[in-house]
Amino acid sequence: MPPYEPDVLLTSVEHGPPDGVFKRTSLSPARAALVGAVHTLYRLHYASAERPPAKTTDLAAMDGQKVTVLVHSTNDIFNAPKLLAFQGRVVTGSLAAPLGLILKGHRTHGIALTDADLIDAVPGWTDTATNQLRTRCAAARALLPDEVAPLTPDTITAVPKHIGSPDSRPCATVLLSSAQLPGQDRVHGCLWLISHRNPSPGDDILNGVLLTPPSQLTSDHGSILVSQLPRYTAVLPTAAALTYAAANDLADTIDDNDLGRSYLSALAQLTRHH
Repeated sequence: MPPYEPDVLLTSVEHGPPDGVFKRTSLSPARAALVGAVHTLYRLHYASAERPPAKTTDLAAMDGQKVTVLVHSTNDIFNAPKLLAFQGRVVTGSLAAPLGLILKGHRTHGIALTDADLIDAVPGWTDTATNQLRTRCAAARALLPDEVAPLTPDTITAVPKHIGSPDSRPCATVLLSSAQLPGQDRVHGCLWLISHRNPSPGDDILNGVLLTPPSQLTSDHGSILVSQLPRYTAVLPTAAALTYAAANDLADTIDDNDLGRSYLSALAQLTRHH
């Protein structure tokens, strides 16, 4: 029997042309940022539709039953983020983890399930179950533009220098990235709306407004050194460049209202025509 392979619903690994007997693969930092954002958006999108995300406590009540789960994984040679659909039987009280999934076709081989990585679950092992998760994943992916671009030195030099009235500067560069506070988990799906830069020998300072999904972070104006931007950062095409003042108002709107709905609304405003 061939080894069980999960369905890959979204990946940050890119496949290049074959090199001899090997197919060349590599990690795309821009797509890694996108996969992380979809992980965040999936939970927000369906939670806002009054469908709470799956939790390990939900699966624990299904001990021994067949399920198809959607998980976030970085378990490969590239440490590349992926969204995978696994099929298996729920098992509780195992030695390796409090909750696990014995993979379809196996008696002992499985994976551990945690709330950090578990995204969704559907009863059964049918193709319909996998396609249901595939459709939901595609709906979350559709909240972002079809194309994302890599962050390059040209992206940075294209950001205007510190000139003109602060509030009227357009935030013409939008970065899809992640952020974290010391000792906290990394938050994916963060949006840096960059208005201008302060050139500095060897490391420019980018200024703008950070919009964050619901988390321990707060949407607010701020600055970041180029060297501090996470490797997994992408450049988003946007519908229209907000002024710095309008971007600040958007951050205030997110912080003062329903965080999830306000963040999704802000994202739609930035990318509406894509």
